[in-house]
Amino acid sequence: MNNKIFFKDIEFIYSLKGNNKLPQFQYPEFAFLGRSNVGKSSLINKLVNRKSIARTSNTPGRTQQANYFLLNKAIALVDLPGYGYAKLSKKQNTELDKTISNYVYNSLNLNTIYLLIDARRGILDIDQHVIDIFNECHINFIIVITKYDKLKKSEQNILRDNILEDYSNSIFTSSKDNWGIDDLRYNILNKLGEQ
Repeated sequence: MNNKIFFKDIEFIYSLKGNNKLPQFQYPEFAFLGRSNVGKSSLINKLVNRKSIARTSNTPGRTQQANYFLLNKAIALVDLPGYGYAKLSKKQNTELDKTISNYVYNSLNLNTIYLLIDARRGILDIDQHVIDIFNECHINFIIVITKYDKLKKSEQNILRDNILEDYSNSIFTSSKDNWGIDDLRYNILNKLGEQ
């Protein structure tokens, strides 16, 4: 299987909200998670070479469910809700937390979670909290830096050194400039090969 799989058929197949029952699919799942406005939808769209598979918006917090997309009838990509958006109500944030927790703890087909980090912000306390949970629960994750093009070259080098010191498999991306998109595709394919 080569990276051409990302340029073939993709379809929306399920939406998970709160503590609802997870779908009974048999496809290996690759999930994308990050703070609101981290560029998650843009990255997913770029990954599959589409403009509007994942919903993009200038308003953070628009993804309210875990949305499943079937790629070439072989891989499920899961667009999880963003976390940490202060302008959502307490009830809305609680519902989003339920959706994320339900998926992370109960998915039987989860292969890898790609945890997206905004290059301009770095790993914040809320991100570290998520990382700590993943480590405690032995959940396989990869750090994906987004919006890498927003940094000056010197800033890129500093961030890269700092991130790679703790997370050597991290991927640095820019949806705008296509940086790292092929790296992400090959990472997914390599994870499939390890099964």
